[in-house]
Amino acid sequence: MTLDELILRRFSSFEILTENLAEYAERPAVFYQNAPDDRQKDWKGEQYPRIIYAIDMQADEERKSAGVMQVDLYCDETKTMPEDIEPYIRKCLKNLIVKPDGNSHYAFAWARTEMFTMTGTGRDRGVAARIAGATLRFDILEYSLQTTSNPDPAQAVQHWLKGLEPGCLVIGEDKIEPFYEPSGEHPAFYVRVQSYKTNRETYALTWVDCMLSVHVIAPEPEMRNGWSRYLADCLQRAGEVIMLDDSPMFVFEVSVENAADYLTRGQITIKAQYSLPRLIECKHPLSQINISEKEER
Repeated sequence: MTLDELILRRFSSFEILTENLAEYAERPAVFYQNAPDDRQKDWKGEQYPRIIYAIDMQADEERKSAGVMQVDLYCDETKTMPEDIEPYIRKCLKNLIVKPDGNSHYAFAWARTEMFTMTGTGRDRGVAARIAGATLRFDILEYSLQTTSNPDPAQAVQHWLKGLEPGCLVIGEDKIEPFYEPSGEHPAFYVRVQSYKTNRETYALTWVDCMLSVHVIAPEPEMRNGWSRYLADCLQRAGEVIMLDDSPMFVFEVSVENAADYLTRGQITIKAQYSLPRLIECKHPLSQINISEKEER
């Protein structure tokens, strides 16, 4: 399923939200980009509240986002106010990990909410309704696979995290259903490479310095802070992470910044060093060698 299809599925199945929405064609009134005309017969009684959302997948380097989602909530102010429903929309998406078709995972960071009013119409076109609404904007954050070639530092830390806490979700290591909701007991971890550079070269090896970030995604700050400290302590005690080619990646420094945005920056920073082999197996320059013994006379 595509990302917009999964968002429709999420909104339509989040019970505390749907029980406050009107119905269209026996489903909650949630629509992608455009809503049906008010005169359509599939409206069941009331036509408000309703939700219309749109997704714009254009990367914003300044905001470190892969795109933006706008959610418009429309209410008949004589019956329901948007302030009553808007928190449920944010709760529906908070800390949610979404896996559409492809290799990327996505999360949503609420940016702001703006209230508005307008004049709408009901099924009877001669009756005007006073519409109060809210526009919610979310940054779409992409967690793409960081795996490159073996030995790979991000993949090594992912594998180490999974071995340390098998009950948690490690993005890139685990295969998940379309939705995953992290909890205090089972958070989600994401590892990404900040930078890497060559340190030195020896006869057989090239030593590479790298800096990694680990995102700890959990509902509450206390949970995230506790997990960040725990993982940092485990890394410090281990001193190294074994990569998938069985070579060591030496951990030189681990720092934790609890104030860092856990969705965009990550709370844990790892400074480490690993090696790449310089020697490759090659064929012998001599080929088709024939050895014959000299006959004795």
